[in-house]
Amino acid sequence: MGIDECGIWKEKMIRKTNVIGKKNASIIKVTMLKLILIILGLFYLNTSTSQINVPITKINILYAKGHSSWGDPGKYGSYEYMEFMPTANGNFKFSKYLRVTQSAGLDGKTYSNDTTDIAIKKYPSISNNTINDWIFALNTTKDNYTEKYLKPLLNIPKKKTIYQVSKEIDKLWEFKRKYSKEEETGKIINNIKSFHLLDTFLTINKPNLHEVLVVSDVWNRMRIEVIRDKDTILHQCDFFRLLGHPVYKIEHRDFENLQGYINSEINVIAQSFLPPKSLLYKALDINNITKEYIKWYLYKFL
Repeated sequence: MGIDECGIWKEKMIRKTNVIGKKNASIIKVTMLKLILIILGLFYLNTSTSQINVPITKINILYAKGHSSWGDPGKYGSYEYMEFMPTANGNFKFSKYLRVTQSAGLDGKTYSNDTTDIAIKKYPSISNNTINDWIFALNTTKDNYTEKYLKPLLNIPKKKTIYQVSKEIDKLWEFKRKYSKEEETGKIINNIKSFHLLDTFLTINKPNLHEVLVVSDVWNRMRIEVIRDKDTILHQCDFFRLLGHPVYKIEHRDFENLQGYINSEINVIAQSFLPPKSLLYKALDINNITKEYIKWYLYKFL
C-alpha cells in the first residue's frame, strides 16, 4: 500500500470511526432517556401505590340541590351529608347521616336550616371490595356510556310514564293528534319501550371532558371527600348533564388542576350501598336516562 493509499485509508477509517462514535453517542443518549423515563415511571408508580396503600380513615359525601331564594318565601334547597368510617374487619359503615332543608321563611327573609339526624343502625355494613371498586371507578375513565352497557340497567317505561312525559313537555295533544289510531299509538309506545335509537340518543348526549357548563343561581351537585390520614382527595360533579358526568378529581386542594373522569360504574356501584330513599341515590340513578330519552324521542318523531 502506497503513502497516498495509506492516507486515504486512514482518512476513511477516521470518518468511519467518527460516524460510529456519533451513533454510539446517540445510542447512549436514547438509552439514558429511556432509563430516566423508567425511573420517573417507577417513582410515579411508587408514589401512586403508596397513596393507595394508605388506608382510608373516612369518606364524606355531600349532595345539595336548590336555587337562590330570590326573596321568595318557603323552601329553596336541601342537602344530605353522609359519613362512612372503616370497621375493625376492614369494611365500612355509616357513622353519620344528616338531611337538611333550607328555607327562607314565610317572609322570604328569615333563613333557616331544618336538620334531621337519620338513624343509621338499620343500614348494613359496606364491604371493603365495594368501596375499593368505587374509588377505582372514580379515578378511571371507561367507554361504558353506551347502549350495550346501559340498556340492561334501564327499566322498561310504562305507557303511563310515556304519557306523563309527553304532558310535561306539552306534547300530549300532538301525540294524540298525530297518533290518533290505537295501532299507531301502540307502535310509537312500543318503540320507546324497546329503547329504539337509544344508541343515537346516548351518542348525542355523551359527556365531554372538554366542555365546561356554567350555571348560576341553581345547584345540583355531589362532593365526595376521601380522607387518608391527613390527605384529602375530592371528587365532585354537577347533575345538569345525564348521570352527573364528568366527575372531577381535586388532589391536595389544588382546584386549578382538575382531572375529569367519565365512568357509569360510579353511579352503579354507589347505588349498591346508598340508601334507596336518599336524594343522592335518586340523582345517581341510571334510570334518569329514561325520562330524557322519552323527551328526545317524542321531540324527534312528533
